[in-house]
Amino acid sequence: MILGTGIDIVDVSRFMGWSKYSKERLLKVFSDYELSFASQKSEGCFAQYLAVRFAAKEALFKALSASLVNLGLTKNSFSFQFARQYIEVISGEWEVPIFKINWHAFEEKLGSNFSKDLKTHLSLSHEKEYATAVVIISKD
Repeated sequence: MILGTGIDIVDVSRFMGWSKYSKERLLKVFSDYELSFASQKSEGCFAQYLAVRFAAKEALFKALSASLVNLGLTKNSFSFQFARQYIEVISGEWEVPIFKINWHAFEEKLGSNFSKDLKTHLSLSHEKEYATAVVIISKD
């Protein structure tokens, strides 16, 4: 059963120059894993790499918001700004992008153990100017 969907699109040019940001600043949005791969890329590819991961996290927040509503877990509200550091996009089997999520951090904020049956589905796409991500959250 689908609990929530999310989509996000970002302009890659927003991320041009981010390679000059301090690691401390970048870690507020991206994980060490994500930054280690990004640092191996040229400036343009670096921007695309970060842009599409940013879009993925934003799309996840949208899908998760809908999922929480559908699960009736909206009693405790919070900002998703805290959560970026608990989410990373990694390469799964056949280089398929997947989320690695610290669900415990979300469950602490909500005061509920809701994540054990949740599955996230992620699709990423980018080209020179734009990056987009689609996320579906489902439950068995």
